[in-house]
Amino acid sequence: MIYTLELQDDTFIYKRLTSMGFYSCIKQFFLPLLLSHLACAGVFAASNNKAIDTITHSTDGWSDNQVKYQVALLKAALEESRTLYGDYDLQLSNTGLSSSRTIWQISNGKISTGFSAGISVELETLDADIERLLLPFLRSLHGLRQCLTHKSNIPLLSNVSSIERFNKIRFGQGVGWAEAQIYPAAGLSLITASSVDRLLLMLEKKRFQCLPLSVLEIDQILEQAKANNQDLAIVPNLYIFYPNPVFINITKQPKHISYRVIYGVSRLFETGKAETIFYDNFAQAVHYTLPANAHIFLLNNHLLTQSDASRIESYFYAHYLQSKSLTIHKALP
Repeated sequence: MIYTLELQDDTFIYKRLTSMGFYSCIKQFFLPLLLSHLACAGVFAASNNKAIDTITHSTDGWSDNQVKYQVALLKAALEESRTLYGDYDLQLSNTGLSSSRTIWQISNGKISTGFSAGISVELETLDADIERLLLPFLRSLHGLRQCLTHKSNIPLLSNVSSIERFNKIRFGQGVGWAEAQIYPAAGLSLITASSVDRLLLMLEKKRFQCLPLSVLEIDQILEQAKANNQDLAIVPNLYIFYPNPVFINITKQPKHISYRVIYGVSRLFETGKAETIFYDNFAQAVHYTLPANAHIFLLNNHLLTQSDASRIESYFYAHYLQSKSLTIHKALP
């Protein structure tokens, strides 16, 4: 089952995806019904299970500040559900698993939760033992990228003002990242490595020119590079955007864990607490604006359904591309 909670003009719309298609209604009607259903499930679970819930959350593949946000969100969600579902013990797991391996671990109940990004998955392809909750966790900013580069490349990349120049950039991405499929699909040159640390080393050696990172994490990763005496910098006026949804995978073994997490996270979005947690962890996003001289290159994400891509793009355009001084380029194909 996939649950989605969209953000449209700051109004939440809740959707439930079933094999028969989408059924949607505004927050005031469906979300209270869902929460009521999950609350009843919580009362039943609490009466039949007096043990403390151990929630093991995978942080594999995420930067430190993203992990901090995820943990804050999960703790708040578990607190929201404490009255109904009882006490909990939140544990973190970071064992270097690939995204696909993490999903397998969640489906088998070895890991309780883990965030993923980038790919829409149809209901028929979902493992029967996983719930996925699609929400505006990062308010579309996970897909807004800046280039981390060797300082010697700054003059060259700062003058990228056309598709022709953009297409000549050599990019770097992680093996197994969804983005590693997006750049080649746009006809762009791409080099991959097994981790961010490896990518930073390759960037230092000028194996490629641009490591595109989310605006929510690039500053922290640059500080990490500086601590390692790597001579890197952020290109100030070059941006890339593609729709990049973020969702949480939840085990159904035991099933009440999925009820608990969905209930708690949904409550956070219903009450506005999720927004507070987001801005507490990403202060730079509170009044995020692009510089007046920015060149933004828009890429297609062919891994998404058209409806998912359009929804994320519409929110991004409405909230971040209002300045008339920005130059927007649509990359091919």
